[in-house]
Amino acid sequence: MEQWKRLFELADKLKALQPWNFLYEDEIFGVRDPGTGTIGFISFMGARGEHYAMSVYLGERALMKFFNLSENADNMSPESILEISQLQVSFEGRDQLEKEDREIIKAIGKKYSGKSAWPMFRSFRPGMVPWFLEEAEKESMICFLEQAIEVASRPFIADLLQLKPAVPNVFLIRDYALIAEKPSWKDSFHQVHELPETEITGPLPIELVRGVSTLPAGNLILEADFFMTPAQIRPPGVRPFFSYMLLLVDKKSEMVLGFENLDPSNGLEPMYGKIPAILLKQIKGLKTRPKEIHVSSDVLTKLGNTITRGINVPVIKKNRLPALGKAKKDVMRYLQG
Repeated sequence: MEQWKRLFELADKLKALQPWNFLYEDEIFGVRDPGTGTIGFISFMGARGEHYAMSVYLGERALMKFFNLSENADNMSPESILEISQLQVSFEGRDQLEKEDREIIKAIGKKYSGKSAWPMFRSFRPGMVPWFLEEAEKESMICFLEQAIEVASRPFIADLLQLKPAVPNVFLIRDYALIAEKPSWKDSFHQVHELPETEITGPLPIELVRGVSTLPAGNLILEADFFMTPAQIRPPGVRPFFSYMLLLVDKKSEMVLGFENLDPSNGLEPMYGKIPAILLKQIKGLKTRPKEIHVSSDVLTKLGNTITRGINVPVIKKNRLPALGKAKKDVMRYLQG
């Protein structure tokens, strides 16, 4: 319980400091975790007075995903935030806490009351349901909170973080070091580079490709999409995850021609790698080769070359998929009850 006591002490200090009153969500600085070497990029939410929280985006890739989401919010689904690796402490009402949260608070002797008063700690991993902190994550979060409070307590810190250097993506980073054999933290400024995207690969059996390529050509225009659903899968003893769905619809008739649920628990990239084979199996079942496949998701766009390799069917990116949009709304409405 000592870790939890320290975490809630720090959460109380953060709430009293109220950094969201003078720092915006995109005024970010980093803290390098001495235990893992990962830089946690710290962002305070609450400037609009709606939801108070501190998010720690874990690593350069997570930070760039956050910026991409912020810059393209109108074209991104709300659940995209759940695909960014992060640790978070937020301040909630009592009814938003789980039983486990309340038991921890009672065990360490803390008491809270009122709206946005109860600290809640969560771990976010891509495709997974936000979950309770694991042991190593508690240690990391203690480190991030201690340094976040230190930085946010400085006079004129907002002015420093608002400076726009000539070199893009330069951030204040707190690094742990031994100076004269004494543990110490020091400031430095680092440029963060956007990491190359992970290549998505997966098996595509030659028999399947041959089977689709020899189908008679037709006039079907298919719309395909791939998305996270609100359905939570909770296997016993392991972290729960969201079910993803691959959906295939006939543009003209708006009929659903195929769907498949996928599991992200082993990682998003391995899951993405299964999509081309699944999609080709669905097309093979139609007994006719489509004229075109229209997609809108970034995932299916990136997989386009793999999907079409050898079957002579173009995959075309569209801003809107009218028929699939209707089917997706029906699916989401059903899953949301």
